[in-house]
Amino acid sequence: MGVAEVVKDGIRMGELEKIERYLKENLGELWDIEISEDIDGKHVKAEYSDSYEMETIRIYVEVNDYGVPRYRVETEYAHRDNEIITCDSCHEPNCKECDLFDEIKDDSGECVDLRKHDRYVSEEIRKHESKGRVVMSDLDDNIIVYPTVVEVECHVNVSHLHLYRGVGINAELFSFERVKALLEMRNFLYSLIDCS
Repeated sequence: MGVAEVVKDGIRMGELEKIERYLKENLGELWDIEISEDIDGKHVKAEYSDSYEMETIRIYVEVNDYGVPRYRVETEYAHRDNEIITCDSCHEPNCKECDLFDEIKDDSGECVDLRKHDRYVSEEIRKHESKGRVVMSDLDDNIIVYPTVVEVECHVNVSHLHLYRGVGINAELFSFERVKALLEMRNFLYSLIDCS
């Protein structure tokens, strides 16, 4: 008979710390990694951002009544070259010099027509998010790779959002070894969705 495991709030004690330690050892020191809590519960959150790309990984773990852990992995990745340009995000005070201006100018040709701007942004988001998803599953595990729009807050000039065409992964896995395998192959999975 083994030592009974302590389960609190559906989480095996030490499980989040084990995941946090694994991520710190394998992702590197440029990542911000911490145990966090949000509306969905406690999880390990890892974030990376530089001048070229950004990625967020969240790993939740729950233990059922039989002591079987279930890992939920959520990731988002985007490359900064895949930005959806908006009037706020270009930081250019002279809209007429913007490549987007000809498409969204008003009838006078002097100002931005906000309705055209909003339609343009909505259409860019719709086109990206309507690209196909990739679904992989077996009896226990499910992995979904899908197009998403990554929003990044910016406080240059006026607070606004930058929007990037990106890729997300949602996975439900029943072994930590499969979580590790998913993390190792996530760049390949990201490449399955065209973000250009």
